[in-house]
Amino acid sequence: MAGEVTDAAAAPGAVDAARADVAVLGPRAVQAGLLSALRVSHPRLSLIVLPEAADLVGTLATSDQARAAVLRLPADVRSAQEGRRFADDTLDSWGLLGTHDTRLAVNELVTNAVVHARSACELTLRLRPYSVRVEVHDDLPEGPTLLPQSASRTSGRGLSLVGAVSLAWGVEPDATGKLVWADVPRPA
Repeated sequence: MAGEVTDAAAAPGAVDAARADVAVLGPRAVQAGLLSALRVSHPRLSLIVLPEAADLVGTLATSDQARAAVLRLPADVRSAQEGRRFADDTLDSWGLLGTHDTRLAVNELVTNAVVHARSACELTLRLRPYSVRVEVHDDLPEGPTLLPQSASRTSGRGLSLVGAVSLAWGVEPDATGKLVWADVPRPA
């Protein structure tokens, strides 16, 4: 989408006028409600949230002070429940409320690790200026598969759900497996 829109009410019209397939938003646009407005009005629109230059410099300057919490989980289906509890406790200790989207991302990413990768995993939560990054590392190097939506399938919706509640998500293979991450908008 070409141009700049700062009003959530005007964003859907600007997307229509530009016939955009992708919208790139800065953190201030997210705080102004543009992300939510576009998710409702254009559910198929690809949304990319990038830090603004000044915010990125500030993030890099304070990266040593960033908060992170790590939990190692066994290859057991009950690990998702333990991961949710860990997320609740961690975000509560950081003074954050309204953690439903973060809990959902934790649940789906941990479940994928223990069910599909059949692996123990390491859950890391990182507090960022505009998001909580949920990271799950498992031992399987192959990335997860985003399945097409189907009303008849009883599973396979996890990554779609993660994408729906995240600013962005991705997979980073490494020498010991892979890291699947999701940047969930920071709760109030």
